[in-house]
Amino acid sequence: MKTTLYYFSGTGNSLVVARELARELGDTEIVPITRALLAASITVNAERVGLVFPVYMWGMPLLVVDFVKKLAPVSSLPSSIFAVATCGGFPAGTLQQTARLLRSQGLELAAGFTVTMPGNYTPLYEALPLQKQQKIFQNAGDKIKKIADCIRHGEKHPVEKNFFLVNWLFSGVIYRLSSPHIRKMDKDFWTDGNCTGCGICEKV
Repeated sequence: MKTTLYYFSGTGNSLVVARELARELGDTEIVPITRALLAASITVNAERVGLVFPVYMWGMPLLVVDFVKKLAPVSSLPSSIFAVATCGGFPAGTLQQTARLLRSQGLELAAGFTVTMPGNYTPLYEALPLQKQQKIFQNAGDKIKKIADCIRHGEKHPVEKNFFLVNWLFSGVIYRLSSPHIRKMDKDFWTDGNCTGCGICEKV
């Protein structure tokens, strides 16, 4: 069964997860959401469709919200969609937000998963020690295998979330206050003499 994964990745974590999930599922096309948004129209030629994106301020990136609204009218789109949200901390109610958004567009979130990856907003905190990062990547790989198995068998999976009060505070109050500023937060990143010029950040 063919699968299309639409992904958005700010610094590479969600791209890694999308690639690994595609490898586990087989017969899977991964499409950057940034590219799909620029297209005049979207055509879906797959029996399964998934979204892979990072948690931004305990909610969906605005770009992903825009994409879902553009994707919804596509006639060939399966009525059930799955989503994988990557995060460095906790997701709060991000996938509940995804389910509500899809429902408002006449679609169903059949399964919602989270994958913990190393946090990388370095203007706010330092990178984790390498040993801790390696452990996180190992756990993420194990989780992706379980996600792929669930998707492959067409199982429904309740969205993964935190407790009600956590979801209300972080995905409700803080997300609503912070999300208008997300588009400007990349201005806190810059390069200095330590940059190797590998170009990976630009490609991602």
